[in-house]
Order: sequence, then structure tokens, then C-alpha cells
Amino acid sequence: MKKQFIAGLIGFITMFGFIFIGCSEPEPDLGNDILKTPLNVTAIADSSNSIIISWSPVEGAKGYYVYDVAFSSNNIVYYNYEYSTKSTSFTNTGLKANTSYSYRVRAYNDKGKSIFSEKVSATTFMAASNTPANVSASAESESSIKIEWSAVDRAEGYKIYRGDTSAGPYIEIGETDSTSYTDSSLPINIKYYYKVSSYNISGESVQSSSVFAQATGIPEPPSNITATGESSTSIRIEWANVSNAVSYIIYRSLTESGNYTELGITVNTSYTNTGLDPETIYYYKVSSRNGRGDSYQPDSVSAVTLSGKPNAPASLSVSTSYTTKNSIRINWSLVSGASYIVYRSLTNTDDYKQIAEISSSYTTNFTDKDLTPETTYYYKVAASNNYGVGPMSTAVSVTTMSGKPNVPAILSISAVFYNITIDWDYISSAIDYKIYRSTSASGEYIYLSSTTSRSYKDYGLNAGTTYYYKVSASNEYGDSALSAYRSAATFAANAGTTPSNAIEIPHGTAGIGGDFPNNLDEVWYKFTRTGGGVLYANDSGLGFDGIGLGDIIIDVYGSEGYGIIINGVPIKDIDIGKGINDTNNIGAGNWDGTFYVLVKPKTNNIINKRPFKLFFVAF
Repeated sequence: MKKQFIAGLIGFITMFGFIFIGCSEPEPDLGNDILKTPLNVTAIADSSNSIIISWSPVEGAKGYYVYDVAFSSNNIVYYNYEYSTKSTSFTNTGLKANTSYSYRVRAYNDKGKSIFSEKVSATTFMAASNTPANVSASAESESSIKIEWSAVDRAEGYKIYRGDTSAGPYIEIGETDSTSYTDSSLPINIKYYYKVSSYNISGESVQSSSVFAQATGIPEPPSNITATGESSTSIRIEWANVSNAVSYIIYRSLTESGNYTELGITVNTSYTNTGLDPETIYYYKVSSRNGRGDSYQPDSVSAVTLSGKPNAPASLSVSTSYTTKNSIRINWSLVSGASYIVYRSLTNTDDYKQIAEISSSYTTNFTDKDLTPETTYYYKVAASNNYGVGPMSTAVSVTTMSGKPNVPAILSISAVFYNITIDWDYISSAIDYKIYRSTSASGEYIYLSSTTSRSYKDYGLNAGTTYYYKVSASNEYGDSALSAYRSAATFAANAGTTPSNAIEIPHGTAGIGGDFPNNLDEVWYKFTRTGGGVLYANDSGLGFDGIGLGDIIIDVYGSEGYGIIINGVPIKDIDIGKGINDTNNIGAGNWDGTFYVLVKPKTNNIINKRPFKLFFVAF
């Protein structure tokens, strides 16, 4: 039990150099005669904040009072605190570090207290020391490692611990009152980990963070040293790591056996030497270094800086959308700061000729013109700068398009007894058209004729026969491929063409004709004649809108399908549709029998059928 006695005025009283809060109660050094005074009283510091007071037991004592004595004078004891205990020892805690405290002890029972014991004193320990800072470890020799740290206030000494791994365990290997320690008799090149603590009478601090080192000698030189030209002005040197090296020294010479001067120091395993001349060879050596010294310099390596000339342009390609029969456009990737030279060849060999030079590095395309259709050209491109012309790119090739016209398509085909008419579409690049005929779809197609028109009538055919036709377009570059075929069959010769709706024209009638009715596809006329005469057709003076004989087909047939008999000879085909205002004699001579005339539009786009006149003159 702790008890503080306060008496008199509460204030600050300074007595004999001590400052008290309040005034402790003075007690005379008197006691009853029954209890003896405690003997063998001792006070021993237990820590930086505690003191143990102990004594011999007193016969008849029920307990003891321990006094934290301020001072004594004239048999009067002034104290700060009174503690009671049943034991013969008492630990006073909560004290200040490194401070002296004095104590007296009294025994007590139901009759009173004994006389005060002799005063005893003790001083608390200093406060515990802090953890050492700035701990380091370094190889001191091939068999020793030196550990160092900063001094710690209140430390009486230091303990050094060692482990084989950073996770431990850590075993104490030594103590010292210095701020360094050398761990000796170690195997070479084995890594060890270290921690350090400080201590004093109050105890030991927490251990420091771990550091490591390995006993070593002068390092071995680097191995696997290589040198590579990285650019026209730089070379990169690389080597394998040396386990006990702290840094590396790079040396350079302009000749293999020349004087090697120190170029730089690095802790890395590579070094880039810059500011060099293009296309120049340089020689290098590398040594390793640690606290014991530098290794010897191994054999040199060398490298050549790259050319200052620009690299070949990449991604050379052809713009297919810009390729025509006489022009080609090529593209490539930009080469910074360079101009370009374009080369061309007709074969992918070394025979490339310069055809253009482009001064801007940002112009990465070129259009080659005035080329020959259907011809393969090969191109390469080189970049150029102040150092010269770089290598050529890989080649790219392209074939110009054909100058020949497109293939025409046959639009319509129609047949009568002895002729067939075909029509085809317009081809803008064509100068003329060529017509081919065959007697079978897959047979040989024989050239018939050429025309600038888009229609062709094939005369003198056999009646009742199927014919196959193809057409090609032609210009100065050649002929297109043949079109797909179209076929038609001429009328059979024994068909006996005697249409019941034919308009009959009397014998010996001159100037007799028929109006071609609107919206009819064809009109038949019937003539019966013996002897000579002339038959002709004419649309003169009719004054209609541009539709004349050139827009209709007029065919003449005999009653037995053999055409017109003139002087005993059958006439198979007579085309009288030659154009507006033309007078076209069909024939003259001894005509016998009945014959028919068929009139029909040449194309189906003549919507409004116009009138015409057909004349038969007998004489």
C-alpha cells in the first residue's frame, strides 16, 4: 500500500536543494520498545525504473512500512511516500532512470511501529540503449568480413549476430564496445548476413536490420564480353556478371595492340560508348573491381560503328488502285532526314536503273508513267543523306494493266431463212469489232468480218441451220477476248412460207405499198408475177421521225422457201434496208410464181412503228 502524508501549507518548499510538491509529514525517530528495528536493510537497483528494498524479519511484526525518504534531520524523517507490505522485501517501480533514491523501513504490529531502520540508497539504471543504425558489412579479405555501425547513446557494448540466410536463424558471434567488428576465418565467396544490437545495464536493444557480405579477394575478370555496333555513332559492350565485383571499368583503343585508356565505370553489366565516328572499328577491354582491387584485363573485343548512310526504306508496296495500262504507283515507309532514289528494272536482277530522285523525306511515293501495257516492272528504293546513298530496299514488282478493250456482250440475235443478225453492247475503248462464227458451241470459231458498227448481218446461210457467234473488241493495243457465244437457227427451206395474213399486191401494180401499222412486230406482203419487173422499197417523202429503211428488215421469200427466182436462179437473201431515202432494187428479170415480202423492225426499241411504202413495178 502506498500512502503520501501531507501536512501544513501546500506549496513549493525548497529545502536543502530538493523541491517538494507539498510538505511531507515529519516523524520523530521513536518507536515502541516491543518491536525491534528491521536490520540488514538493502536497496538494489533492478532496472532503469525500479529498486528492490529488502531486510531481515522482525519478531512480532505484523507488517512493515517502507519510506521513500526525502531527508532526515534531528531524529525527524521527512519522506515522500510510505509503502506497506507483509513481506520482507519491496520493489519500488515507476522511477526515473539513472536517479538515486533513499529508503528507511519500520516494523509494525497492533501496538505501534518500531524505530526507523538505517537509511539505504540505490540509483536506478540508465535507460535501455537504442538499436544501432547505419549498419554495413563489407569484405575485408579473402577470409574476413567487417561489420560497422553508428555509436548509440547509453550503450555499454554491442552484440553481433550472424545468419546463413536473410531469414536466419541468427547466432551471436561476438561482443564489442567499439562500433565495428571483424568476422574472421570465413570461407571465400560465401555470403553471410549480420545483425547488431546495443546493450547496457538496463538490457539489450532490438537487433538491427540485416546486412550481408562475402569474404573475397580481387575479383575475376568479366567473361563473355561482346561489342556490337548500335548506330553510326555508338557501340554497346556487354559481359557476364562477376559475383564478387562491385563495379566494372571499360577501356578503349583504336588498335588491337594499342594503348587502352579508361573510358568509364559502371555497376551494370553493359556500357554504351557514344559519340563515335561512322564505319570505324573500336577495340574494348573490361575489368572488374571490388574493395580488394581490380582484376586483370582480359582479351579485347571489337566492333564497327554502323554506316552513317540511311537504312533502306521499309514496306515497299504497290498501290494497285493507281495501276493502269501505262502507270504504276509505289509507296514506302519514311526514313527520317533522308531523300530517296527510285530504281527500275525489267527483270529482278542487278540491272536496276535510276529513274527518279525525291528530295523530301516526307514524300514516300512515286508514280512511274508512260509504261507499256501488260508488262512486268521491278522497283527498288534507296535513301540518301550527307553520308551517301544507303542500300536498296527489297524489290517489289507489278504488271501494268492490259490496254485491250473489254469483252463485248452480244445483246440480241435473230434469224430468217438465209441470214442472221446480231447486235452487241458499246465498248468505249474499242475502235472496231470482229465477228466470229461456228457451227457448234464448242467448235472452232472462224473470223467473218470487222465493223465499226455494233450490228452485223450474216448473209448466204443455209436454211434450217443453227449458227454460233462470238464478238471481240479491238483497239491499238490488240483484241479483247471473245465474248460468250449466242446462237440462232435459220428458217427451214421447206417451210412453205405462206402466211395467211399477208397483204396481197396485184400483178402489174406500180407505186403500190403498204403502211407499216403501229405496234405490230412484222407485216407480210404477197406478190404473184410472171415475167420481168423490178421490185424496190422506198420511204422517201414520208417525213416521219428518223425511222426509215435503215431501221427495218425487208426479206423476200419464194413460196417454197427458196427466195426469189431470177432467170431460173434462186436468190437466197437480198438486203434492201440500207438507210433513209435510199432506193434499193431488189432484182430484175423473169420472175415466176408467188413470193412474199416480210417487213419487221431491226431492233425492239422502235416502239412506235412508222409507215413505209413498198413498190412493185412491172414492165
